[in-house]
Amino acid sequence: MAGLAKELLPPIKLVKSGMCISCKPLFNKSTADWVFEQLERETEYYTGSLARVKVYGQWFPIPRKQVAYGNDKNLTYTFSGNKIPCRPWTPLIEALRDIIHKSGGPKFNFALVNRYADGRDKIGAHRDDEPDLDKTSPIASLSFGATRKFKLSPVNKKFLAKPFSIDLVHGSLLIMHPPTNKHWKHEIPAQASVTTPRINITFRTIKQVL
Repeated sequence: MAGLAKELLPPIKLVKSGMCISCKPLFNKSTADWVFEQLERETEYYTGSLARVKVYGQWFPIPRKQVAYGNDKNLTYTFSGNKIPCRPWTPLIEALRDIIHKSGGPKFNFALVNRYADGRDKIGAHRDDEPDLDKTSPIASLSFGATRKFKLSPVNKKFLAKPFSIDLVHGSLLIMHPPTNKHWKHEIPAQASVTTPRINITFRTIKQVL
């Protein structure tokens, strides 16, 4: 896939207080536009029982759309009381995974796609600390469409660090390295000013049960 960005914006790298994050433009605009359009056309999101989360013992619809892909149909990702199964890689999602691998990342075996219709769709503050995850592997996040705030907040007050946000722009790649998930929560907060959709693909390494 052609169209990698030529560092039109400087990459961001943060290493502090239990955090190691990098964020950079990965695709130029025309390629990012093409990927977004393809995702809009071909992605079929989960519905029904796979499109809900449990909060304080009660089930609620998730405030966004999601679907998971992976190497093996037996891979699952459990969060907020729900176990998410994998669909086989699509050619596009697998190609995006391989681009991240060729740029220096691991060869991830799982991807979760989230679609935020507009600024009302969100995901609350959380850590990706599920037992299914390989805690030694980074997590890579691709963004397409509307720019959204990625807010980080320290879990432990001993770090004396304040919450802050990064703008995730169209075609960008964010990588969270260990031990970021242990010490920081992250979220995509609601933004009333955002009126267009965003698609996020988060690549992870899931432990395989033999």
